[in-house]
Amino acid sequence: MRGEKKLIIKIIDNLARKHQDMSFKYGYNESFAEHIIEVEPLERYKADDYMVDECDAISKFISVYPDKEIAFVHNDLFLKVENPTYHIGPKSANTKLRAMHSPARSFWSNLGRALGF
Repeated sequence: MRGEKKLIIKIIDNLARKHQDMSFKYGYNESFAEHIIEVEPLERYKADDYMVDECDAISKFISVYPDKEIAFVHNDLFLKVENPTYHIGPKSANTKLRAMHSPARSFWSNLGRALGF
């Protein structure tokens, strides 16, 4: 999983550079065996330019790790990265943290959202 985590942090850093007004928290959900990236704020999370970049990021990840799960979610009561291992953006101190846990939607849910389904 070390390689997966490195790639995800690189992907997040690239998104954060391009979308400097956004915040990204990364965690891994052991129960679902899924990488979770929580994105804020909601208005930017739903913006077309960000959605295109998110789809590109998901495609990049699954091209390297086709049998692994990744999900981008917005901060809400049920889909949350509670203990992120990495956080970057305006509301963070750009820190790497320790533990991570989170329920989340699957890659397919996010792809459907991005494609307008």
